[in-house]
Amino acid sequence: MPDTFMKSFVNTLLFNLATIAAVIVGVVSYAYRAARVWYANGGREFLMSAAANFAAGVNKLSEKIYFKLEDAEYA
Repeated sequence: MPDTFMKSFVNTLLFNLATIAAVIVGVVSYAYRAARVWYANGGREFLMSAAANFAAGVNKLSEKIYFKLEDAEYA
């Protein structure tokens, strides 16, 4: 009797793990395909523009901090 229960438990566990793996593979393949299409349809330019805007913002913020510290030094 315990042997049958163990076989049933292992069988159910394997099927559950296979289902979870199939769902993960499906989601990842969908996300990869969507990202590939987005990148091909102008995503590269968007990323480059966003990176340039971020770098300009960081530069502006660092200049403000630098000049505030410089003014505080001479005050």
